[in-house]
Amino acid sequence: MQNQEAGSVPTFPTGLRNWAGNQSGGVRRLFDDLSGRPTGQILKTHLLKRLEAWVQSLVQSPEQTPRLVLLVGGPGNGKTEAIESTIDWLDHALDCNNTLRQSLREQLMPEAGRAVPRVAKAEAQSSAGTPRRFQIRIVQDASVEDAPNQSRAELLAEELELALSDPEAQLVYLACVNRGVLDDAMIHVSEHGPARSRGLLQAIIQSVGQGGGSASCWPLEGYPSVAVWPMDVESLLTRTRDGDPAPAAAILAEALAEEKWAAYGACPARELCPFCTGRELLKGTRGSPELMLLLRWHELATAKRWTFRDFFTLVSYLLAGASSTSEAGRSESPCVWAASLVELDASRVGQKPDARRSSAVFLLVGSLYQHQLFARWDARVVRRLREDLRELGLLDNHTALGLLTFLRNGSGMRPPAMIEGLLDSLCLALDPAVADPALEVSISSTTRLKLRDIDARFSQSVGSGRSLLLKYKCLSPSEVELLGRLAELDRELSTPALRRKLPDAATRVQHLLRDFACRLVRRSLGTKCAVTRDQQLLSQYQRIVEGGNQESELVLSAAREVSRLLNTNDKFEVSLTTTFGQPMPPATLRAMLITTKQFVKPRPESDEGRPIPPMRTLRVGRNSAEQTIALTFDLYRSIRLLEAGLSRGSLPTEVNALIDATKARLSGPIVRDPEALEDSSIELGATGTRIELIGGRFLPVFGGAK
Repeated sequence: MQNQEAGSVPTFPTGLRNWAGNQSGGVRRLFDDLSGRPTGQILKTHLLKRLEAWVQSLVQSPEQTPRLVLLVGGPGNGKTEAIESTIDWLDHALDCNNTLRQSLREQLMPEAGRAVPRVAKAEAQSSAGTPRRFQIRIVQDASVEDAPNQSRAELLAEELELALSDPEAQLVYLACVNRGVLDDAMIHVSEHGPARSRGLLQAIIQSVGQGGGSASCWPLEGYPSVAVWPMDVESLLTRTRDGDPAPAAAILAEALAEEKWAAYGACPARELCPFCTGRELLKGTRGSPELMLLLRWHELATAKRWTFRDFFTLVSYLLAGASSTSEAGRSESPCVWAASLVELDASRVGQKPDARRSSAVFLLVGSLYQHQLFARWDARVVRRLREDLRELGLLDNHTALGLLTFLRNGSGMRPPAMIEGLLDSLCLALDPAVADPALEVSISSTTRLKLRDIDARFSQSVGSGRSLLLKYKCLSPSEVELLGRLAELDRELSTPALRRKLPDAATRVQHLLRDFACRLVRRSLGTKCAVTRDQQLLSQYQRIVEGGNQESELVLSAAREVSRLLNTNDKFEVSLTTTFGQPMPPATLRAMLITTKQFVKPRPESDEGRPIPPMRTLRVGRNSAEQTIALTFDLYRSIRLLEAGLSRGSLPTEVNALIDATKARLSGPIVRDPEALEDSSIELGATGTRIELIGGRFLPVFGGAK
């Protein structure tokens, strides 16, 4: 029985191709209902709800409502949807009967021979309470320049100054601006003024930065007529503060909608179709949440964020692959492309091996969403593998040649450029192939296995590992088929004839074969169960970030460990003869500032009038010398590994640079603070000579111990 509604035609996975950011469905164009809204509906976000409430407040109590709203963020963050929705809400709240929307639409819609203006202007009358006329100014993209002698930074500065100077408070200004334009505008007003805009821009940049702390963005602290919102901070993978499902969850649910897919096994490639199989794996109660959790951990581990455009593109890539073209030049549907691989693989019997035919089954497996997420293979082994296969006479073996081709070329479907870097960083950060062997994966509703047990079976033989998993039916049909062929090749490499003839080559190929099979299985099971590299640390870090001040014990513990990194033997030491990034001079040429221990404490976070911060920050030092340090995942991971016995010399370069930069920032205020210097000393060279501030005078102390 088909699972689509009667009379309807399945549109997925082919229809998902249009979701990609490089296709028309993945890019939202203002007032174009056929673009950029793949799910067919407006996705609920905290920002949209805030803008809707702002419109109502603006009409009902304009004196108490910000008139200047800046949405800060780059492309793909939903700025077009925010602008269009706000215009619709304004039109309705002001009883404009679609005239406001139509006026702004005519200005902002591109037409042949007419450039879209930077600023769209309109006027509207409020009928609620005291009648009031509004002059509405909409800047869809502050990166646009439409004045021949003025830069975009100058234009933004002028627009802000004009809005602040409105004597009757009638001007309503709504703009989308990226951080680069904000920085350029700040540089411009710092050099040329006016002073009022300089103060405003400085407050805006500080509020939307990582160090914004508890300063309100909406309204902007110190500027009640201004509201700012960083669109590139809040995650699409977490529930909104109003309790609504995560926007990404709504997107994925629409992509997996049962009525839009043919019944599993009904497509031309049947059960071997990687896209229909991927949908079958993700549609359950576990598949989608685990994928969402992996992507959220990627955000936390890398401090990168999935935008709307990125996520639409990812869903399209995982469930429909990359666009492919048939030999006739027509665009193939994903299922037809998979069916061509199935036919090509079936034709291998009795045929001489060639790269396309022999690697077909590898491509089917590599196109499953688990292996599209984690698609990194070590291509450095290809040259040695080719030489070994040639010596062993196995280049005429379909499985051996297919493995060689796959390791050299991958799945053959390169991800879209906009998410290629994100997928690379995801694989480096979370790859289940290198997860802790002590972790467990669920292989059935009642059975869990440690990764080390799976590793042990595959180290014996591919057949042993395959037989362990086969009875639990935890692998897809194409994975089972591929492991069966790898097991046959493994057995052939164990034959006495090959072992006696070329034992070293046979051993190398056999080790690579078993390692490949084990990594394949680890990635398949790990992705479906959200078992990844650094899983336990990521889970703790997620609690710290999303739990806010509630996770005080974890944050306090992290602060104590950061304090140990900054201080030495309960003293704070920093070189005065080098600047940040320089190597330490010889001991005889050193001058070290030694002062009291610098304490590290959690920085209180507030989400009142601002988005939930993407990471926690810590306070370091005291009084005028106080600095902040971001508790990144790399830093958190490092301090936990130090607790487990890692040598400090093995810390990542990024963590050492973060600690050194914080110490350098602390040392400047300390040497300029007489009170701090009362408890400090400067140690010169390797002789133990020290200089101390005693009675307001610097006096040397020779041969003294620390």
